[in-house]
Amino acid sequence: MSQRRNTGMLKRRWPKALDHYIPENLHVSAKTAGSLIHSGRGVPGRISDEKIGRALFFSWVNKVRELAKEKGRGAVTDLTVGTWLSDWPLNKNLECWPDPVIAELLDKDDCEDIRRGFHTGVCNSRGVTSRMPYDGGKQEHEVAEKFRHFSTHWKDSKPNLTEMIESLAKSYEQEARRQDEDGLWSQER
Repeated sequence: MSQRRNTGMLKRRWPKALDHYIPENLHVSAKTAGSLIHSGRGVPGRISDEKIGRALFFSWVNKVRELAKEKGRGAVTDLTVGTWLSDWPLNKNLECWPDPVIAELLDKDDCEDIRRGFHTGVCNSRGVTSRMPYDGGKQEHEVAEKFRHFSTHWKDSKPNLTEMIESLAKSYEQEARRQDEDGLWSQER
Protein backbone atom coordinates (compact mmCIF):
# COMPACT_ATOMS: atom_id res chain seq x y z
CA MET A 1 0.00 0.00 0.00
CA SER A 2 1.39 3.40 -0.92
CA GLN A 3 2.32 5.85 1.81
CA ARG A 4 -0.30 8.32 0.54
CA ARG A 5 -3.11 5.73 0.66
CA ASN A 6 -1.90 4.46 4.02
CA THR A 7 -1.81 7.99 5.48
CA GLY A 8 -5.22 8.72 3.98
CA MET A 9 -6.66 5.59 5.59
CA LEU A 10 -5.23 6.59 8.98
CA LYS A 11 -6.68 10.08 8.62
CA ARG A 12 -10.15 8.68 7.81
CA ARG A 13 -10.14 6.24 10.71
CA TRP A 14 -8.42 8.47 13.25
CA PRO A 15 -8.65 12.10 12.05
CA LYS A 16 -6.26 13.37 14.75
CA ALA A 17 -3.79 10.45 14.55
CA LEU A 18 -1.18 12.21 12.42
CA ASP A 19 -1.65 15.77 13.67
CA HIS A 20 1.13 15.46 16.24
CA TYR A 21 3.64 14.45 13.58
CA ILE A 22 3.34 17.40 11.19
CA PRO A 23 1.69 20.73 11.99
CA GLU A 24 -1.04 21.67 9.48
CA ASN A 25 0.91 24.67 8.17
CA LEU A 26 3.84 22.38 7.22
CA HIS A 27 1.91 19.66 5.35
CA VAL A 28 2.69 21.05 1.88
CA SER A 29 6.35 21.59 2.79
CA ALA A 30 6.58 18.09 4.22
CA LYS A 31 5.05 16.56 1.07
CA THR A 32 7.46 18.53 -1.14
CA ALA A 33 10.46 17.53 0.97
CA GLY A 34 9.34 13.90 0.99
CA SER A 35 8.95 13.91 -2.77
CA LEU A 36 12.41 15.43 -3.23
CA ILE A 37 14.03 12.97 -0.86
CA HIS A 38 12.43 9.89 -2.35
CA SER A 39 12.83 10.83 -6.00
CA GLY A 40 16.33 12.30 -5.73
CA ARG A 41 19.55 10.69 -6.80
CA GLY A 42 23.04 11.87 -7.08
CA VAL A 43 26.31 12.22 -5.29
CA PRO A 44 26.94 15.21 -3.04
CA GLY A 45 30.41 16.66 -3.45
CA ARG A 46 30.70 15.67 -7.11
CA ILE A 47 33.31 17.93 -8.69
CA SER A 48 33.14 16.49 -12.21
CA ASP A 49 31.76 13.41 -13.94
CA GLU A 50 34.74 11.45 -12.68
CA LYS A 51 35.68 13.02 -9.34
CA ILE A 52 34.01 13.31 -5.95
CA GLY A 53 35.43 15.79 -3.46
CA ARG A 54 35.99 13.64 -0.37
CA ALA A 55 35.74 16.51 2.15
CA LEU A 56 32.52 17.90 0.61
CA PHE A 57 31.01 14.44 0.35
CA PHE A 58 31.67 13.43 3.95
CA SER A 59 30.70 16.86 5.25
CA TRP A 60 27.29 16.52 3.59
CA VAL A 61 26.75 12.89 4.64
CA ASN A 62 27.79 13.54 8.25
CA LYS A 63 25.57 16.63 8.55
CA VAL A 64 22.55 14.88 7.06
CA ARG A 65 23.01 11.89 9.36
CA GLU A 66 23.48 14.13 12.40
CA LEU A 67 20.29 16.10 11.66
CA ALA A 68 18.33 12.92 10.97
CA LYS A 69 19.41 11.32 14.24
CA GLU A 70 18.35 14.45 16.14
CA LYS A 71 14.86 14.01 14.67
CA GLY A 72 14.73 10.25 15.22
CA ARG A 73 14.98 9.55 11.49
CA GLY A 74 18.46 8.04 11.35
CA ALA A 75 17.61 4.66 9.81
CA VAL A 76 15.26 5.92 7.10
CA THR A 77 17.69 8.70 6.23
CA ASP A 78 20.55 6.22 5.93
CA LEU A 79 18.45 4.01 3.65
CA THR A 80 17.62 7.04 1.50
CA VAL A 81 21.24 8.22 1.36
CA GLY A 82 22.26 4.72 0.24
CA THR A 83 19.64 4.77 -2.50
CA TRP A 84 20.75 8.21 -3.64
CA LEU A 85 24.35 7.05 -3.99
CA SER A 86 23.51 3.88 -5.90
CA ASP A 87 23.73 3.48 -9.62
CA TRP A 88 23.74 0.73 -12.21
CA PRO A 89 27.43 0.20 -13.01
CA LEU A 90 27.29 -2.42 -15.73
CA ASN A 91 26.70 -0.17 -18.72
CA LYS A 92 29.69 2.04 -17.85
CA ASN A 93 32.62 -0.29 -18.56
CA LEU A 94 34.15 0.23 -15.11
CA GLU A 95 37.03 -1.69 -13.61
CA CYS A 96 36.38 -0.41 -10.09
CA TRP A 97 32.95 0.22 -8.56
CA PRO A 98 31.72 2.02 -6.55
CA ASP A 99 33.81 5.18 -6.55
CA PRO A 100 36.50 4.99 -3.84
CA VAL A 101 34.94 7.84 -1.83
CA ILE A 102 31.54 6.12 -1.81
CA ALA A 103 33.27 2.81 -1.07
CA GLU A 104 34.88 4.38 1.99
CA LEU A 105 31.46 5.39 3.34
CA LEU A 106 29.83 2.06 2.51
CA ASP A 107 32.54 0.14 4.33
CA LYS A 108 32.09 1.95 7.65
CA ASP A 109 30.72 -0.28 10.41
CA ASP A 110 27.99 2.22 11.35
CA CYS A 111 26.64 2.41 7.78
CA GLU A 112 24.68 -0.84 7.54
CA ASP A 113 21.45 0.95 6.61
CA ILE A 114 23.28 3.00 3.97
CA ARG A 115 24.57 -0.27 2.50
CA ARG A 116 21.03 -1.71 2.55
CA GLY A 117 19.69 1.37 0.73
CA PHE A 118 22.55 1.21 -1.76
CA HIS A 119 21.86 -2.49 -2.43
CA THR A 120 18.18 -1.79 -3.01
CA GLY A 121 18.94 1.21 -5.19
CA VAL A 122 21.34 -0.75 -7.38
CA CYS A 123 18.77 -3.50 -7.93
CA ASN A 124 16.03 -0.96 -8.67
CA SER A 125 18.20 1.04 -11.07
CA ARG A 126 18.73 -1.87 -13.43
CA GLY A 127 15.44 -1.25 -15.15
CA VAL A 128 13.38 -3.59 -17.28
CA THR A 129 14.91 -6.58 -19.00
CA SER A 130 13.56 -8.61 -21.88
CA ARG A 131 14.51 -11.99 -23.29
CA MET A 132 13.33 -14.71 -25.57
CA PRO A 133 11.25 -17.43 -23.88
CA TYR A 134 14.08 -20.01 -23.83
CA ASP A 135 16.97 -17.68 -22.93
CA GLY A 136 16.91 -18.42 -19.24
CA GLY A 137 19.06 -16.41 -16.84
CA LYS A 138 22.03 -15.67 -19.08
CA GLN A 139 21.70 -11.91 -18.44
CA GLU A 140 21.59 -12.38 -14.67
CA HIS A 141 24.55 -14.78 -14.71
CA GLU A 142 26.57 -12.08 -16.49
CA VAL A 143 25.46 -9.45 -13.96
CA ALA A 144 26.43 -11.71 -11.04
CA GLU A 145 29.83 -12.34 -12.62
CA LYS A 146 30.48 -8.60 -13.00
CA PHE A 147 29.52 -7.95 -9.36
CA ARG A 148 31.90 -10.71 -8.29
CA HIS A 149 34.63 -8.94 -10.27
CA PHE A 150 33.87 -5.68 -8.43
CA SER A 151 33.91 -7.43 -5.06
CA THR A 152 37.37 -8.91 -5.67
CA HIS A 153 38.72 -5.38 -6.16
CA TRP A 154 37.76 -4.49 -2.57
CA LYS A 155 38.16 -7.85 -0.80
CA ASP A 156 41.47 -7.04 0.90
CA SER A 157 40.62 -3.50 1.99
CA LYS A 158 36.86 -3.11 2.50
CA PRO A 159 35.17 -6.17 4.06
CA ASN A 160 31.71 -4.62 4.61
CA LEU A 161 31.60 -3.31 1.07
CA THR A 162 32.81 -6.64 -0.31
CA GLU A 163 30.06 -8.46 1.57
CA MET A 164 27.40 -6.10 0.17
CA ILE A 165 28.63 -6.50 -3.41
CA GLU A 166 28.76 -10.28 -2.92
CA SER A 167 25.15 -10.06 -1.73
CA LEU A 168 24.26 -8.31 -4.98
CA ALA A 169 25.98 -11.11 -6.92
CA LYS A 170 24.08 -13.75 -4.94
CA SER A 171 20.74 -12.05 -5.53
CA TYR A 172 21.40 -12.02 -9.28
CA GLU A 173 22.50 -15.65 -9.18
CA GLN A 174 19.18 -16.53 -7.53
CA GLU A 175 17.31 -14.59 -10.20
CA ALA A 176 19.41 -16.33 -12.89
CA ARG A 177 18.39 -19.75 -11.52
CA ARG A 178 14.75 -18.67 -11.51
CA GLN A 179 15.03 -17.48 -15.11
CA ASP A 180 16.84 -20.71 -16.06
CA GLU A 181 13.96 -22.72 -14.61
CA ASP A 182 11.41 -20.55 -16.44
CA GLY A 183 13.31 -21.09 -19.69
CA LEU A 184 13.32 -24.86 -19.18
CA TRP A 185 9.65 -24.81 -18.26
CA SER A 186 8.86 -22.87 -21.46
CA GLN A 187 10.70 -25.48 -23.54
CA GLU A 188 8.67 -28.31 -22.03
CA ARG A 189 5.35 -26.84 -23.05
